[in-house]
Amino acid sequence: MRERFVHPGHIKARKPHVTQPESKLPLVVQPGWVEAHGKLFMLGPKGEYTPPDTIKPTQRLQNDTARSLFDRAKALSAELAAFKAWAFAEVDAYCALMLERYQAKAGGEKGNMTLYAYDGSIKVTVQTADRMAFGPEIQAAKALIDELVLEKSANSDDMLVVLVQDAFRTDKEGQLNRYAILALRRHDFPDPRWKRAMEAIQDSERVLSSARYIRFHERPGCDPEAIFQAVSLNLATAGRGGDEG
Repeated sequence: MRERFVHPGHIKARKPHVTQPESKLPLVVQPGWVEAHGKLFMLGPKGEYTPPDTIKPTQRLQNDTARSLFDRAKALSAELAAFKAWAFAEVDAYCALMLERYQAKAGGEKGNMTLYAYDGSIKVTVQTADRMAFGPEIQAAKALIDELVLEKSANSDDMLVVLVQDAFRTDKEGQLNRYAILALRRHDFPDPRWKRAMEAIQDSERVLSSARYIRFHERPGCDPEAIFQAVSLNLATAGRGGDEG
């Protein structure tokens, strides 16, 4: 008997049968809840599985309220981040149009600016602020000034002593008051050590980072005497306007 020829393309490959093992891992059904062994558990502070019927109703209510508030806050935070990115993109696009309009070239860092509505009722302020710190030169400045203070205090020069004590007083976090230290440069003492100390202060300044801020204000239109009120994007002050400081 002749064997029947079957074209290889007509042969269907059989899929091997694989038995899937039952998963032993807990299934996270929603934040704070897991399913294990066919039952639902609430996760405890240490990751333990707690049967929900053993948890007080007040604790369940507290959990639900906290998670509901948190979920809304997290969504709002993401929305604010997206708005911030969009707002700066709009400002940069406006600046690019102005450069193109006047055939100017962009150069240097982005500066501060204020955009006004035509009727003067709205203003949008964009600012760039540097985060500053002092380098090791500040220790040399302090040593020179301390040396002067010891001499001057013996001669009852109280003004210099008070100035230096206020300038180099640290805050609760152990940080120096930058503005108080820089204010020392407004004073001029004939001693050459003072001049070297002021030079050391100037050399010690470091720019750690820069940040851009955008702020929004409004006031009744067509009233140039009205005070601008801040449109707050801060939860602590949202819903109530604040006078422009």
